[in-house]
Amino acid sequence: MTTAGLFGRLVAVEIGPEGGAGKRLADLRVSFKVEHKASKTVSTATIKIYNPSPSSIALLSAPLAAIRLLVGYAPTSRVVFQGPPVKGGVVLIVEGPDRILHVDASDGGRAYVDTFLNVSFATQTTFGQVLSTVLAETLWARGSIIVPEGTVLPHGLVLVGRPGEVMDRLAAAVPPAGADWFVRDNALYVVPRGKSTPESAPLISATQGNLIGSPTATDGAVKVRALIDATMRPGRAYVIESAYVNGAYVCRDATFVGDSGYGNEFYMDLTGKPLGQP
Repeated sequence: MTTAGLFGRLVAVEIGPEGGAGKRLADLRVSFKVEHKASKTVSTATIKIYNPSPSSIALLSAPLAAIRLLVGYAPTSRVVFQGPPVKGGVVLIVEGPDRILHVDASDGGRAYVDTFLNVSFATQTTFGQVLSTVLAETLWARGSIIVPEGTVLPHGLVLVGRPGEVMDRLAAAVPPAGADWFVRDNALYVVPRGKSTPESAPLISATQGNLIGSPTATDGAVKVRALIDATMRPGRAYVIESAYVNGAYVCRDATFVGDSGYGNEFYMDLTGKPLGQP
């Protein structure tokens, strides 16, 4: 569905098989909360679709079903979340005259839940070889991997556990100080600790017109609220210009809240650390 609401907001929902083409719903109200987290914590979304048809509801009950949420401002919307519903995460609720399809979904969630890795190497191996095994088992796509994949790992390596546990151990072995890893839009990203992905760093400021309120600094991190940039994810750098907080930061957590035109909420909350700080 694509709805141009207040202030040119665009919200689109597609439902279909994971990794395949989806059905786009039309002219329906949608509200959402998306939380992209750093490291092994799975990113989640709660999406509410108002008055969908029975056939649209049935699509989310199909095997390997997934939902995609696209958000932006006219004329462009971009994917802010995609992933399968969690177990028991599709519920139809009746509120007055409305039938609301409440969907709880997770980004890359099937790999987190369904995959158990038992990887052993009798001879010396490299970071890149083990990473390829993880990608093959999880079916995650390959995002930006900007650490030395030729790093030699210990002889007789054994990695047993869920993908998040294995990636934690693998990332810790990256010299000189380890690496950060993220699953974003079902793709795996690995960057040196404290560094960012090679994506361009957007500017958040009052003069840019996208800063909401004032950034706050606490416990070595900075929190900022801004107009939605659907491409913002953990690991991406951004620049803040404000009266009291200025500089380049690496996104750790990104939360998106919005409504397609029936509510005032339409923003993102970012928590980041100064670029270069482990």
